[in-house]
Amino acid sequence: MAKKTKEHIGLGYLAHMVPLCLHGGDPLAFFKVDEYSKRVRKEFEDGPIFQDMIKKYFLNNDHHLRLYLKPDSKLGEREEQEEAKNMKALNQALTKEEKETIVAEAYEF
Repeated sequence: MAKKTKEHIGLGYLAHMVPLCLHGGDPLAFFKVDEYSKRVRKEFEDGPIFQDMIKKYFLNNDHHLRLYLKPDSKLGEREEQEEAKNMKALNQALTKEEKETIVAEAYEF
């Protein structure tokens, strides 16, 4: 029995490769899984790589971000007005038959 593959597997590969191309990476790095796993295994044998990474990137990292959030008491009201405006425009754009079809399909769900 043949191995089943996804129908659009090539598109999936391209989707993983495009960001690498756009940001100066190696687009074929996605396919080098064995090479990377061997490297990680070797580094793991050489010493405590995860502990060193935690120290380097979290514990001894002096970069920080201070983020202030200010609540907007009018946000909900503005969103409701925008939604009402969109619904009114949609209501005006649809024919009676289209509205009836939407209602019928909603009942089917």
